[in-house]
Amino acid sequence: MVVFFNAYPEVSISTYTPGASIYYTLDGSEPTLDSSPYTGPFIIQSSLTLSARAFKENMTSSAIVTAGFELAPIDLERFVYVPSGTFTMGRTVGEGYDNELPTHTVSLNAFFIGKYEVTQAEYQSLMGTVLGLTNGVGPEHPIYRVNWYSMLKYCNLRSMEENLQPVYSINGSSNPTDWGSIPFEPNAIWDAVLCDWEANGYRLPTEAEWEYAARGATNDPDFIYSGSNDAGAVGWHQGNSGSSTHPVGQKLPNGLGNL
Repeated sequence: MVVFFNAYPEVSISTYTPGASIYYTLDGSEPTLDSSPYTGPFIIQSSLTLSARAFKENMTSSAIVTAGFELAPIDLERFVYVPSGTFTMGRTVGEGYDNELPTHTVSLNAFFIGKYEVTQAEYQSLMGTVLGLTNGVGPEHPIYRVNWYSMLKYCNLRSMEENLQPVYSINGSSNPTDWGSIPFEPNAIWDAVLCDWEANGYRLPTEAEWEYAARGATNDPDFIYSGSNDAGAVGWHQGNSGSSTHPVGQKLPNGLGNL
């Protein structure tokens, strides 16, 4: 299970005056012709005040426009930045299963994704002991034997723990203490969960986001597995795991640094 929160905001600046040039600063100071020229959308990576102004020869410069950004700090030891882009989704190498075909083009916004699977220590610190962990137990092992409903609660609890905005809501509440016990059978109320795509808290990636991140945000090179054509180099499986989980981060990363 991997969770992530929204990435750095992308900023675009425009002017209604044809032929005008825009200059901007990132420290709240007054933009001048010696400031940074705006050439296209760019990413804001920290809390700051953006100031912009348009200039055109023989015309009075525009009023200064400002925008403040308050961003939660990103722990780059735990998360990988996945840039926006377009990729071919589906089985692009060899013969695929029906649910991997036909391949199709998908475009995605940028986001952050966990560098590793959620560990047992991370999960249990918020959710308590998980029963039935028998094939690999340890704080740095990935959590398993949890269902989708458990994921909803975990993501929101983790968001609240880190003062982020929870993504999921059930019956109008984003506080899991209002949801009752986690279901272990299909539950219509929990199935009606709403996802706030603008929130900066934790959630699971969509299928397209997951594949895009696993591919390293590219189809070139077009590996079969995440970062390699050798499954054993980048992942644990039945042939090399000894039928047990292993601590996270022991295999080679893909091009983005996902492990």
